[in-house]
Amino acid sequence: MRMTHPTAKRTTLLVTAGLLWTIVGIGLIAVAIFWLITAEFVWGLVTGLGGILLGYLKYRFMFSRIVRSNIDRVYALSPEKERICVFAFQAWSSYLIALVMMSVGMILRQLPIPRPCLASLYLAIGLGLFLSSLKYYRQTARLSA
Repeated sequence: MRMTHPTAKRTTLLVTAGLLWTIVGIGLIAVAIFWLITAEFVWGLVTGLGGILLGYLKYRFMFSRIVRSNIDRVYALSPEKERICVFAFQAWSSYLIALVMMSVGMILRQLPIPRPCLASLYLAIGLGLFLSSLKYYRQTARLSA
């Protein structure tokens, strides 16, 4: 008996990846905003603006490149097939990186780091993920047009 893996159309993978990045990004932004609104105003404002700036930089110079690489990989895999493995929307090493990032986030929350400082980091990563997720949707819209 031959083992098969779950497959999907490439556009489905791009939408799924975009939704995943959007949901995680919004979740991190929501946590950051909660921590910022409970902070002293000036401290929350400064760390919040810092998080927004870092988030844009993460989007521009890191996450958007990862998305481009993921999109290219989805279309380069088995071009003769209509459907490819559902886990192919990112490289296997990216799954390990995501696991490490989640673990670091959990560890950081346990340390005595002020929440506004963590909020800046959460906001940066969340905003970077959210903005980058839009690239998946734009690519899907281009293909559907």
